[in-house]
Amino acid sequence: MQHDDIVNAIMAADAHMSRAQAERVYAALFGVGDTPGVLARCLAESNTGVLLMPFGRFRVKWREARRYRDMMTDGSWKVVPRHRVVVYRPSAALKRALVKGDAK
Repeated sequence: MQHDDIVNAIMAADAHMSRAQAERVYAALFGVGDTPGVLARCLAESNTGVLLMPFGRFRVKWREARRYRDMMTDGSWKVVPRHRVVVYRPSAALKRALVKGDAK
């Protein structure tokens, strides 16, 4: 699904919503350009993550520093510093829906 598909799904969920209103809902949740949306701000500020029932949980965790060999250039060892990554874990309800094929 892409941006337009999600906006159309938001409009389909509420028959009285215009496309402009659906675009504002999308922008508020996911952000526009370099402006983060509610989801990104909550992840940045939260210690426990963001739980969207019955969708699943997003949380931020630290990925430890690691070394890798850069084979594209001279084969020297490089270091990727310790950094934060977003991790997603689907809910049990979403897993069941995907197995049954009900999530359309």
